[in-house]
Amino acid sequence: MADKKNSEEKERAFGVWNETGKEISFARVWRGHRFSDKEVKELLEGKDITINNLTAKDNSKYGVIGGLAEQEYNGVRFVGFVRKSFVGENKEKKEKVSGVWAVTGEEITFTRVAYGHRFTDDEVSKLLNGETIKIDNLVSRDNTLYSVKGKLTNQEYNGHPFIGFEKEDSIPDSWCSHVFTDEEKMILEAGGEVEITDAVSNRTKNSFACTVTYGENDKGKMAIITNFN
Repeated sequence: MADKKNSEEKERAFGVWNETGKEISFARVWRGHRFSDKEVKELLEGKDITINNLTAKDNSKYGVIGGLAEQEYNGVRFVGFVRKSFVGENKEKKEKVSGVWAVTGEEITFTRVAYGHRFTDDEVSKLLNGETIKIDNLVSRDNTLYSVKGKLTNQEYNGHPFIGFEKEDSIPDSWCSHVFTDEEKMILEAGGEVEITDAVSNRTKNSFACTVTYGENDKGKMAIITNFN
């Protein structure tokens, strides 16, 4: 089974990409889904495709919509499949939910979808109670899974005040297959450096070693910062 899985992960599709008019190759398997000949043809034509019945870590099913795009990882440029949205996300992201917010004791309305995740009834109840919740199995732009913690807060956008879900800046539970210990999280939160020897590349699946810190990245967001020196 392991040999079959590795061969699928390394299988590549070839063809002329309409976006550049050049011959390219890209990984034919994405999150366990092998692109059919028809899907390969549509991707090379620059079309978006829908992939259904993907399995999250909690064994729940979900679907995504995406297409080919030029990407960069660790300084290496490549073309590969990129998720643009979840199936149903565009319909759901405008969905609102109302209730009495315990923080103010007033009736409020807020968007029920954040980061592509639709809050369950239990999560809505916790948010209205002023509690912090954790959302697992979110998919980043580089197609890795991650989690966020957050709660409802007063916010402002273009001069318009509103109440919505806001992510808390916190050390992730894991990064590139390495699970941070409580001690490592304390070191990172204090601005220290942690050495990792069991990291695994999300793209190549190769293992590597590095040191990491937690701070503001080049996009102004708090994240794990990698140092290979």
